[in-house]
Amino acid sequence: MLKYLLKKILPHKAQYLLLYYKNLYITRFQNKSYAQQGEDLILQEMLNNIQYGFYVDVGAHHPFRFSNTYLFYQKGWKGINIDAMPNSMKLFSRFRPRDINIECGIALNGGGGYDIL
Repeated sequence: MLKYLLKKILPHKAQYLLLYYKNLYITRFQNKSYAQQGEDLILQEMLNNIQYGFYVDVGAHHPFRFSNTYLFYQKGWKGINIDAMPNSMKLFSRFRPRDINIECGIALNGGGGYDIL
């Protein structure tokens, strides 16, 4: 709403200057997180910016929204995404083709191992 009002009120040159200073002083220091609470940024820092790796995301939910692994995918990592929600892997197959995308449930069995449901 504010952006729309500023475009209506301000002359074109003033809009350009605002965008220029926003990019110069704000956007370039911004770190994009795809996880809910910035867990991907914390992991990136803990892993010392390792260039390539492999991840397993159980309960993956969505290819980039609330994703703990999408930041790593963008950096060239590959992995396995698992989610039990029906049709959840359609978006993963489209947006994350390098990954192995599995649509099933996983449960701990009585013997200490895991069963794929």
